[in-house]
Amino acid sequence: MRTSTIAVLIVLAASMIIAPQINSTSDVDSFNIWRPGADGLGCHTLIGSANLPTTGEILFDLPVYAVTPGEAFTVTSWIEGYGADLSGASGNDLIIGYNILDGDNALFTPATVSFGNFPMVAGDSTGDYEQAFVAPMEHGTYYLHSYAVGGDTTFFRYIHDFVKVIVSDGYDTTDVVEDIIRQYVDLAEVGVSAGLKWVETNKTGDEVYKSGQTKGTASVGSLMLDIYEDRVRSSLFMGLNQEDVETPLTLAIGAGDWLVSLKSSDGNGGSFWYEVYYANETSNNGKVPNSFYGGVSGIVSFLARLSRITHDPAYLTVAEEGLTYLINENTAEDTPTGNTYTPVVDGYAWTENRGEDANLTSTRWSKGGPGIGAVFLEVYRMTGNSLYLDVAYGHYLFLSATKDTDTDGDYWLQFVGNPDSFVYLGRWHGIAGIVSFLIDLYQVNEKVEVSNLITSSLSWLTAHADYDTNDGAMFENKLGAGEYQNGWSRGGAGIGSVLIRAHELNSNAGYLNLVYDIYKHYENVAVVLGNGWGFTDSNLATKIYVGMGHGGSGIGLFMLGAYQATGDDMFLEGAQNVALGLDASSFVGANGISWTKSTTDLYVDNYIYYGIGGVAKFFLHYDSMGDYDALQTAVDATNYVLSTGVVDGNGLKFPEKVGITDPLYKTGVLKGAPGNALQFMNLYQRLSTDLPFFGLTANSTYEYLNAAEDAMIWMESVATPVEGGIAWYEALYDNGSIAINDIHGSYYAGAAGVADIYTRLAQATGNQHYMDVAEDAGDFLINSANSTVGFAWTEAYADFTNGTLISTRWTYGTPGIADFMINFYQQTGLQHP
Repeated sequence: MRTSTIAVLIVLAASMIIAPQINSTSDVDSFNIWRPGADGLGCHTLIGSANLPTTGEILFDLPVYAVTPGEAFTVTSWIEGYGADLSGASGNDLIIGYNILDGDNALFTPATVSFGNFPMVAGDSTGDYEQAFVAPMEHGTYYLHSYAVGGDTTFFRYIHDFVKVIVSDGYDTTDVVEDIIRQYVDLAEVGVSAGLKWVETNKTGDEVYKSGQTKGTASVGSLMLDIYEDRVRSSLFMGLNQEDVETPLTLAIGAGDWLVSLKSSDGNGGSFWYEVYYANETSNNGKVPNSFYGGVSGIVSFLARLSRITHDPAYLTVAEEGLTYLINENTAEDTPTGNTYTPVVDGYAWTENRGEDANLTSTRWSKGGPGIGAVFLEVYRMTGNSLYLDVAYGHYLFLSATKDTDTDGDYWLQFVGNPDSFVYLGRWHGIAGIVSFLIDLYQVNEKVEVSNLITSSLSWLTAHADYDTNDGAMFENKLGAGEYQNGWSRGGAGIGSVLIRAHELNSNAGYLNLVYDIYKHYENVAVVLGNGWGFTDSNLATKIYVGMGHGGSGIGLFMLGAYQATGDDMFLEGAQNVALGLDASSFVGANGISWTKSTTDLYVDNYIYYGIGGVAKFFLHYDSMGDYDALQTAVDATNYVLSTGVVDGNGLKFPEKVGITDPLYKTGVLKGAPGNALQFMNLYQRLSTDLPFFGLTANSTYEYLNAAEDAMIWMESVATPVEGGIAWYEALYDNGSIAINDIHGSYYAGAAGVADIYTRLAQATGNQHYMDVAEDAGDFLINSANSTVGFAWTEAYADFTNGTLISTRWTYGTPGIADFMINFYQQTGLQHP
């Protein structure tokens, strides 16, 4: 595994200081210039069209920020740390305003905002007050002046040091992810033994470090992998190693190293993790969740993905130890207390926590079998280990044997066979989560019985949709309880995401119609938040969360998924309203934009479920959504190319031209199967942007990655040994005979480009064999270089000894080959003597 995370953290902390968004300094973050008894001259407010002096006493006035004409910026104010309730002492009448003054003091241009009263709880304001400005164009330089007015002069003599102001550049949503990365760099703590960890919240006296995938360090690592893969896709064609690309990967590696250092043995070849650790990394409560939500299977998912991306098999080894632990914890064949269900032979199922009785065997995706089964499928796709597929299918066998059935279809209790448990409906805890797992399984094994169970359970779920007074569809969290939650985890957003996936399987129009009805409910219940939308937790609650599980971020992701599935701009407009609402509820902290857990909480949650990680995930997808029509065109074009593929042995080859007799099958990146493989990988990675968060959207994208592998399997089958390595003839006929007898080293037509595609395929799949093939092609390139002038190449291998034919074209000559060599070295560390 990677080492030296302490040094890396120090370097990151230094490097993230570049281009700071905040223009304030430490001596301007409070009103520390006190002006008791001053009158209103010089501080103005704009009332209608009149520029009038303020009334009351000016308590302090401080120039904090210089701006140029037309410059946009944002001012945020709050009260922090006073230790008493402001309203009780003063009548709660503090007003803070801002004016823009030109440099000569000759013209006072009003740009005043009255933030009104500051509600206080325990000495802190319950909200931040933010105003965006654009400086006038009439003069050269302007200065922002802050002032406060209050009726209780004596009281404000004491409180003025606790009024805070931060001034920042104007920002848009593309800044959010960068700011949150900066915060994670700043918040990272070095583990006792290894790696990096993140405390759950910034509340003092409550410093605990969770391990899991949604509320823990694994969730931070998983988010960083999302960002890293997005940045790799967005970077220049050959420029994959810039610092801004690597920073999130470094954080993810730190998270992985910390988790590896904390694994505990079950004594039977398996490893597990406790849910919560103190700062000294002893267990907080001794609890070992098996679940994706906060336990072993979620950590396994993160470590397996980290192994695939870093090519470090040590992470996969530990992930598979976690799977061994879960196999050992199987309760499907146990006899539960009270014999509440019949043990299922060859079945697999799990309780929510280690050591619980089988009558607590759970069907909740987040905490029980469906989420665990999904992780076994994920690692099966990576490794091809049939045992993991058998375990996932074994969970289907358990679900099939323990379902309940009524006239609407099939459903499950939260705890199978336990009559005191409940029926949950949502994506996180209920029927929708079970369906999501079944869809995952069907996409791998395509068994009819799995498809039938998907249909019958969706029949039950859709029959239990209720409707608000304006025809919006909503779902109870727990059947019969009367609570309709709004969040992704327990409400319509998560259920809608599953319906989108189900529609892809069978084109049932009823599923998409219900998605539209769910969206209508969100239109009906949206709360105005700035210029956008916020959502209360449920019909029985008033708290407005921001994160993935219960807040606007998860609802916005549902809307993006619906837009991607339908192309209907209505869903994108809804996501834009969510983005505006999140924007309005943000505050500008020391490292940029951030969010408290909810609009009424006073602390920042650092994980995905409730916190800033979920916000980052939404904005990551929101900013990368792009133009739907262009993406759909890319999908359609790629599907057409796939339809022209010809199976050859275990691989797939593609004719240069369709519809002609005896077509050529070319082998270069520019014209041939490797270029097709690159497109398949690019589309797979773009569409799978949304998949890492538990199968969020409709796209089943593994077919594109599989097609890329098939194309490169064919390429390996037609490679020819030469110069101590391998290379390819430019073109072949359908029968495998040579059509064009040229061998090239170049990027576009020869071995360098082919080898680069193999390195990319190794990174996408985690299969080291592809890197070995790339190395074989690299050996050919090294041995076929013209060494009389250093290392240089001709365009055709047959001419490689002729120094007068050395090519300087990137596409067909030395620069492109050199670029491949650099990239390969950076991926592997291998270098030629």
